[in-house]
Amino acid sequence: MNLSEIFHEIMASLPARRGSVHEQFIKRLNSRGEEVVNGPYYVYTCSINGKTQSERINKKDYPRIKEECERGRKLADLMNRIWALAESEAKDSKKKRTGADRRSDR
Repeated sequence: MNLSEIFHEIMASLPARRGSVHEQFIKRLNSRGEEVVNGPYYVYTCSINGKTQSERINKKDYPRIKEECERGRKLADLMNRIWALAESEAKDSKKKRTGADRRSDR
């Protein structure tokens, strides 16, 4: 995949989010000592600057945010492909340098 194809895929991946979204159920005891399960609650979680942040979201927003998170994973993969291309180009340019250029690096 070349760089222009990757950029095309990036544009098709927007909007996107980092993180994940999941259903949460909370178990508790009622006044008679019986276990009761409440939920589902929908939670969006992501890590920003090394800190995990979570927020509850509406049930109606859950499918949209879930899809945005999936696109975010695809976007991260595309960014890794850009890095792979960039590093490949860097290695190729080093191989193409002349002997005089290489001697100046010493």
